[in-house]
Amino acid sequence: MFSIRHRLLILQCSTVLVALFLGALSYSLFIPVIFKLQQQQLQQLSREAAKDLQVYLAGLTQQVETVDLEKFHDKYGDLPLEELFVRHFAKLSQTFPLISYLDKTAKETIRLVNGRPSEYFFDLRQTPIVRAANAEPQGSDRDRQVNARF
Repeated sequence: MFSIRHRLLILQCSTVLVALFLGALSYSLFIPVIFKLQQQQLQQLSREAAKDLQVYLAGLTQQVETVDLEKFHDKYGDLPLEELFVRHFAKLSQTFPLISYLDKTAKETIRLVNGRPSEYFFDLRQTPIVRAANAEPQGSDRDRQVNARF
C-alpha cells in the first residue's frame, strides 16, 4: 500500500499535528489560570498597600491632632508671629513640608516651606477644607481638625 517513506512522513506529520493540538489546548487551559493568579496577586498587593497607607495616614492624623494651635495662640496672642511660628512648628517640617497659618479671614499670614518662611502667601478662602471649616460651628471637632491642618 504505502511505502515506508510515506508511512514515516505520515507518522511525522501526525506527530507534529498532535503536538500542535496539545500545545494549543494547554495554552488555552493555562492562560486563564495564569491571568487569574496574576489578578489575585495584584489584589493582595493592593490590599497590603491600602493597609500600609491607612497606617501612614493614621500616624499623620495622630501627629496633626497633637498640634495645639489654641495653646499657641493663647501663649503668643496677636504678636508678630513669624519667628515664633517658625520655632514652634519647625519640628513638624520633616513630616509636613508645607505648613500655613491662616488668619480669621482664611488668608495665609505665615507659610513654612520645608521649615523655612516663605515670601509668597495665598488666599485660601475658596479651598474645600477652609469652606468646610467655616461651615462648622466654632469649637467643633471638625473645626479643630481643620485648624490643626493649617
